[in-house]
Amino acid sequence: MRLRIGIFFALRMTLALIVREVSRFFELIGDDALNAGDRSEALFYHCVAIVFLLCAFACYIWALLAFLRSSRAIAKPAPAIDLKQIAELPQAEPSFDADVIMARYLAKRQAASVEPAAPAAIEPTPPPPPPPRPGFGRKGKER
Repeated sequence: MRLRIGIFFALRMTLALIVREVSRFFELIGDDALNAGDRSEALFYHCVAIVFLLCAFACYIWALLAFLRSSRAIAKPAPAIDLKQIAELPQAEPSFDADVIMARYLAKRQAASVEPAAPAAIEPTPPPPPPPRPGFGRKGKER
């Protein structure tokens, strides 16, 4: 299983490397056309090189995703389920009883209401207002 995963990963990485080299080839042709003075031909070859570079990037991602998926599949083998062992397990009785829970809730509620209330906290006196500020400019002066 691991050998098969390694081969597929290697093939995808090889494809990405080949596509990247093709991109470099077209880039060099575009550089030669630019040095010769033909800008439109250089632009065409550089655009083709960018397209191949994007394809190479997609191949790298494809290989990485395949590697990650395969490593998760190897790391977590499926557990073996034996139906006979499951059938032999003792069945637990249900321990949930709504009446008991309701009675416990009502008892706690009544106990809480019977307890004496805590003494009211003494409210602190508010701080005194700040002293008035002296007048500014002609505000405090009479004519």
